[in-house]
Amino acid sequence: MTAYRHAIDRKVAAHEAHLLLQNDFLILDTETTGIDRNARVVQIAIIDASGQPAVDTLINPGMPIPADAMRIHGITDAMVNDAPSMADLLPSLESLWSTHPTYIYNAEFDSRILLQHIGRRPGLMRSTCIMKLYARFVGQVGSRGDYKWHKLTDACIQLKVPRIDAPAHSALGDCLRTLAVLRAMSEWYVRNSA
Repeated sequence: MTAYRHAIDRKVAAHEAHLLLQNDFLILDTETTGIDRNARVVQIAIIDASGQPAVDTLINPGMPIPADAMRIHGITDAMVNDAPSMADLLPSLESLWSTHPTYIYNAEFDSRILLQHIGRRPGLMRSTCIMKLYARFVGQVGSRGDYKWHKLTDACIQLKVPRIDAPAHSALGDCLRTLAVLRAMSEWYVRNSA
């Protein structure tokens, strides 16, 4: 990949971030029991364009949370024991994301986990992957010749995002970090468009 191509891709990605922020959108994140084909949601958060939570709740996954997952997000079986199920929340979730574009950092993962947990595609969700957008912005070529994906926490460090009080690997904290990444790319676009 040439330096010229990366410069173009960076500006296009930043411009796309700038345009995405012009919408009335939602940002979604989940924390899960794992990453395998049986993984389920244990926490979901959705914030609006101003960063205000529309949803921030634990979810009873209907199965034990493996120790490896607990070490990442800190959510225990006892914490979700009395939490609502995904079936309880699904109608209100679908009514939210059916009316707004939804931005997700690593949309393929969260969409797959929701599909696994719900047993069908989430109704009318129009999602955009902010991780892939950020990969184009950074322009680091991966082993397959495409742009390398970056962890959300790394993206925040690279963009010098101010400290966010909500913990990393909490659904709300990761929603807020995703919004901060979008804003930082948009700000780069504004600074470099004159």
